[in-house]
Amino acid sequence: MSTSKSFIKGAVELLIVVAICFVTVMIYNKGNASINSSMSDYDEILSKFDNINLKSFENSTASGSQIVDLIKSLQADDGVTIQVTNGYSASKKLSPQEYTYDLVNTSDSTVLADISNRSKGSRYINPTASFMSSVIYDENEIITSVVFIQK
Repeated sequence: MSTSKSFIKGAVELLIVVAICFVTVMIYNKGNASINSSMSDYDEILSKFDNINLKSFENSTASGSQIVDLIKSLQADDGVTIQVTNGYSASKKLSPQEYTYDLVNTSDSTVLADISNRSKGSRYINPTASFMSSVIYDENEIITSVVFIQK
């Protein structure tokens, strides 16, 4: 009789452990779905805030120093391209120079040094110059490019 009681006791303990494991997995799955949904909402909110920062350049005038600050603040994973067209000099008969900053790594000191070095030509951005700016969107209304043309 003692062995049958211990067998029944063991079977009940096993069923309780299985039930606890089942409930734990169910709670985890529900929580995981909720976390994934929240992370998706959070990413969407962050992308809207990024758009707000870049929307200030839509059909407006920006200084060269604002462009340099924008390029410095870009991260490689932002997916935003900055296109700068420098003005031309009538006295030196130079044509406009165009350079695209795509996936700039802010730790890349050569790019940032070229922006402030006059001898680099197309990469140099005069901090006191005035630029007309426009914003380019993709089909999902996400900003993909900001274009600056020197006045």
